[in-house]
Amino acid sequence: MREIKFRGYNKEFDGDQFVYGETILFQEYKQQWVMLIENELGEQWVDIKEPQQYTGLEDKNGKEIYEGDIVKVKDNYIPGEVNIDINGEVKFKDASFCISGSGITRYRWCDYEIEVIGNIYENLDLLD
Repeated sequence: MREIKFRGYNKEFDGDQFVYGETILFQEYKQQWVMLIENELGEQWVDIKEPQQYTGLEDKNGKEIYEGDIVKVKDNYIPGEVNIDINGEVKFKDASFCISGSGITRYRWCDYEIEVIGNIYENLDLLD
């Protein structure tokens, strides 16, 4: 069974960074997502942008892949043919994780070599 965990981008907490946790909450009165994290101060709630779920997969370097990651995809489905590198964004759509990008078929994750190269908050230019 896949481990369920989340991350969220936080601009105010200790500089711009991702925070990681398992408990998230949408506060309607603030229209804001918050995440419960543990650090040297104990447990605390921090404001985050939209939560991003862990896909349960790792890239070719062993890095965990989350929604909002920008990945480089090498299509090596047919050995001996020209391989093409394409950048795409990891998304959760229609109850499954997919990679959104020109020329990427979302149903064939197993046919691709995938590497996390950035995220939509810090490296959006990688999708151009």
